[in-house]
Amino acid sequence: THTVTGKAVSALAHDTDASTVEALSFVTEDEKKRCEQLALDLAKDPKTAAAEQSIKAGRISKLTEALRAIAEGTSDAAFAELLTSAAVAQTARQAAEAAAHTLFSGMAPLSVGTPVWIILWEAARQYALEVAYPDAPFPPTASDLLCVLCQQPVSDDARARMAKFELFIKDETKTQAEAASAALTEQLTRLFNLNIRLQPIMQNLQEVALIDNDLSDRILRALASARLRRHIVTTNLQGGDRVVPQLVELPLSDLLELERKIRAYAETLAKSSLDPARLALVQEHAELVDRQLLNTHLDILKSEIKRLFAISALEKCIEDTATNAITLLGTKIANEVLTTELKARFEAEMEDLVQSRIAVELTKATSQPGSPQYEVRLKSKIKKDVSQVLSEGEQTCTALAAFLAELSTATHKSALIFDDP
Repeated sequence: THTVTGKAVSALAHDTDASTVEALSFVTEDEKKRCEQLALDLAKDPKTAAAEQSIKAGRISKLTEALRAIAEGTSDAAFAELLTSAAVAQTARQAAEAAAHTLFSGMAPLSVGTPVWIILWEAARQYALEVAYPDAPFPPTASDLLCVLCQQPVSDDARARMAKFELFIKDETKTQAEAASAALTEQLTRLFNLNIRLQPIMQNLQEVALIDNDLSDRILRALASARLRRHIVTTNLQGGDRVVPQLVELPLSDLLELERKIRAYAETLAKSSLDPARLALVQEHAELVDRQLLNTHLDILKSEIKRLFAISALEKCIEDTATNAITLLGTKIANEVLTTELKARFEAEMEDLVQSRIAVELTKATSQPGSPQYEVRLKSKIKKDVSQVLSEGEQTCTALAAFLAELSTATHKSALIFDDP
């Protein structure tokens, strides 16, 4: 009886509300899991149980960090930044191509300015400065130096073309295009490297599902949304035009709160068996056990309430049929209803007959229970019998008023004939 449920069952009575008992018996699936977990943890060594909970909290912490990276990488802000970088890279690339076209117009279409050509040019520069002509500039300006690529003398036209090549390499538009392309590549790499698959986090996700299945389902929905959003955005960068679905938020704050609760639970388990916090867990477990037992025996308890109600009703019937109860009830009715009505009617009849010239009143006399008696007394302080004070005519009027007052309580109606009153 140290639990709320135990006290409620011990206090069952005829007037117990069955709906209250039924509400106590309702146990959710999460509460059943909680009861099972408490039973396991409280049965273990406190330090061992606390260590297991700390490990569980650590797994949830790792899951939270992994999901936070996914949330940041697939957020509306991240996608907006990616699209901006793609637009900047495209603009810079077009500017660089326009600059190359201006510099190299009239030359043979040998893909001058392309990435492969730039690699060739940089290799020639490295060979010239490090091996062939370490003391001469590149491209060569002297007429006696050979071309490091073809090993032939460099003509004036060739030197002019090589100068244009170098000007293109050092041109700001090309540098900006390369920087924008590198920034875009870095962002795309980060996006593609986001591990949104379930396999790496499945164990930690199952840990969450055992505690809060609804939270686990919300995480799964958010991950599916993140994968779809990433696919559509990357497709759009390649020329697609699909609408990016609305972001489904990952429940990071709920995961942090769950981790906090588990760590607090671990601290409680680690305490001694007499610590109030641990005793609270013992009490919680006892409450859950009793509520499940109540759920099992709910029909029996409802039947018991009905039985007690029937007994109470029979006891009241017995009380109502007892002789003394009827007598007491009659006395009560006479005192509360009849006496007041008789006195008022007596005074009204006296007023009609003698118009207040006789100062008498109707009072309740000493009588047996259940059989009320009344008498007429003088209103004055004189302790005399009415018959000793009133005249014969006054006594007749008083008696007639009392008779008429008593007759007013009758349930029937009839005529009165006074023969020579």
